[in-house]
Amino acid sequence: NLTQAENEEWKSIESRHFYCLQKEIGLHYRQHLSASLKELGYQINRQLDASFEIGGVPDDVINAFSQRRDEIEKEIEKQGYSRETAPASLKEKIAHRFRDKKIYVEPEKLLQEWKQTEKENGFSSENIISNALINCQSKKWGEQVKLISYDKLQEISNKTINSISERDAVFSKQELLKQINQQAVGFGISSDRVEVFV
Repeated sequence: NLTQAENEEWKSIESRHFYCLQKEIGLHYRQHLSASLKELGYQINRQLDASFEIGGVPDDVINAFSQRRDEIEKEIEKQGYSRETAPASLKEKIAHRFRDKKIYVEPEKLLQEWKQTEKENGFSSENIISNALINCQSKKWGEQVKLISYDKLQEISNKTINSISERDAVFSKQELLKQINQQAVGFGISSDRVEVFV
């Protein structure tokens, strides 16, 4: 990992800070992605682990596209945990072990493979896309998304403040934002919106 300075001298990049922030960066990414998908008309199903899935995609189709996840979950179970109960460090260690080296695949070939997987599972992503287009073109959808996400943000904020204040008499704005953001993934609430709200 190198960069070239203004004086054209090559230097190594100090990336430890990025590494320390990787979970927070991932959280913000998932949060913005879910909020954007919601605005674009997609249904979002929030998961327990601060992640989400696009609504309308059956579990068997998700599993067909998530072969690596299945391998990881089996390994976690061998260690005596479930996906929900395993420590993050164990999940990360196992995930790295099962990660294949990245190879370039022609986008057209990849798309054909995905279409084939959909066909084999009796599923068409075109239906979900069509429904999303109908939703996002509706003025009512946009107003409803904003109203529901605002109400949900208020509810999440109140619960988070109550939870933190039970443990700590004093807490930072940063800690409050972090915990609200963890709860907000999948509800169509971006971290920017949380920041403005708080």
